[in-house]
Amino acid sequence: IHEMMKQAVSDKKFEWAAKLRDQIQFIKEVKEKQRVVTLKDINQDIIAISTEGNNMVATLVQVRKGKLMQILHKELTFSQNTDIEEAMERFILEHYPLVSEYPEEILLSNSVDTEMNILENWFDTELKRTIKILLPQKGQKKDLIKLAEDNGEQYLKTKKISFEETTEEIGMKYLQDILKLSN
Repeated sequence: IHEMMKQAVSDKKFEWAAKLRDQIQFIKEVKEKQRVVTLKDINQDIIAISTEGNNMVATLVQVRKGKLMQILHKELTFSQNTDIEEAMERFILEHYPLVSEYPEEILLSNSVDTEMNILENWFDTELKRTIKILLPQKGQKKDLIKLAEDNGEQYLKTKKISFEETTEEIGMKYLQDILKLSN
């Protein structure tokens, strides 16, 4: 991002450079919060679904032994009628059969279409894993949900800015070609 910001400044795209600067600042703030996220020596996955316009992303924050290990983003493609609860459930059912390491707890930003205990039973019977699924309302676990939600929203904003910048560049190139202008 630093390189992109430097390039934007040298190209005199100051608004784009300012947006990139803001993203760098946001990343620094998130990193400060992410060093040790819980005092419990527990493995947790935190899942949040974020939307902006027609875009939907699942953000998976993996905490192992109280430390943040990684943040993954999975862009979701569903119909316009898909609600967040359905998206959350489908993400869980598609993601967890593919993993090699399971958490002890999964914290969700939103409920799912089915009952939580039915989903817990699915883990137990299908994947042979006992996993507690929680929908935190307050405290440290709710703070972890907020971290995942903020990260997902930032991911979608970055994607939108990148798309807008690319679209603008393509449009400018097209106009240059039509008007036979040089760079």
